[in-house]
Amino acid sequence: MGKVLAFVLAAADLVVFAVLILPRQHDVLADAGLASMFVLLALLAWVVAICTAILRAMRLRGSWRWVFVLVAFLWLPALPVLLFGASGALAIGGHSRGAAHA
Repeated sequence: MGKVLAFVLAAADLVVFAVLILPRQHDVLADAGLASMFVLLALLAWVVAICTAILRAMRLRGSWRWVFVLVAFLWLPALPVLLFGASGALAIGGHSRGAAHA
């Protein structure tokens, strides 16, 4: 039941996202409401999926693989930002080293 509920919430989230990005003539308040609905549905789908995986792992005694996969995918969207920030830190470090040699 939890897998189905997480799937339905994720599908509804994609529908809200499609409505949000379609070109139309709406005001800023409607766009903010759709954006907040998108975020809330995504969070709710993640909570249902992770809770379902934890409950199944506790019931099956030791099958925690899906919990780890879901947690890994939860942080996956942050990886490009982390890499971008790290490249900026490396560029700053390279500038300071280059100035010291000059």
